Amino acid sequence: MKKTIWTIFSSLAVLLPTLAYGEGSLLDTPPGSVVTSAEGAYGLLLKAGGWLFSVVLAIAVILMIYGGFLYVTSGGDEEKVKNGKNYIIYGVVGIAVATLATGVVFVVGEFLGAQ
Repeated sequence: MKKTIWTIFSSLAVLLPTLAYGEGSLLDTPPGSVVTSAEGAYGLLLKAGGWLFSVVLAIAVILMIYGGFLYVTSGGDEEKVKNGKNYIIYGVVGIAVATLATGVVFVVGEFLGAQ
């Protein structure tokens, strides 16, 4: 049962960003083309970073939901309460790190003058 739940959660973690960004592809360049300019590389970093941000965000939310589930169903067991709190904290830290990483990409791009 536990393996089935983790399989469902991991499948959702992969599929949710695909649904969110379903209207476009990760690379909008034709097959065989090469990124030759700084602008193209910056655009590629933005697209890859956006996709990675979505994946990390989905995983962090799933961790927080799982931590809340552990916390609520702990039944007074201190170990389960501790694990639930840790999962919630890990989820919040994951969201914070992903947000800061996305912000750093934009700040560096503005600093270097990328469009």
